Amino acid sequence: MSKGRFGVYGGQYVPETLMNAALELEEAYNHYKNDPEFNRELAELLMRDLEALGLQDISISEHSVVVGRLPARLPEGHAPVPVVGWVAHLDTVNVQLSPEIHP
Repeated sequence: MSKGRFGVYGGQYVPETLMNAALELEEAYNHYKNDPEFNRELAELLMRDLEALGLQDISISEHSVVVGRLPARLPEGHAPVPVVGWVAHLDTVNVQLSPEIHP
């Protein structure tokens, strides 16, 4: 298993009985995290959930970025309010936020 993401403070606590499952999960994550087909499928699942929550104008880019609009639900005659935008990028990208983060 990797060193974890807590720097000098250690890396992980996993009960011994769950260690094999944690190793299997880490292996699967490392396999799929940058798979475009997996990210597309995940984006489509997210899109369905967002539709169920009432978001509108939802789209998925070629890079699996999900964008949607949450319309206001105000009483009739209420003054207009700003629109809330929603964006999610699903793959794991190292954007150099910290030397301790290694996706």
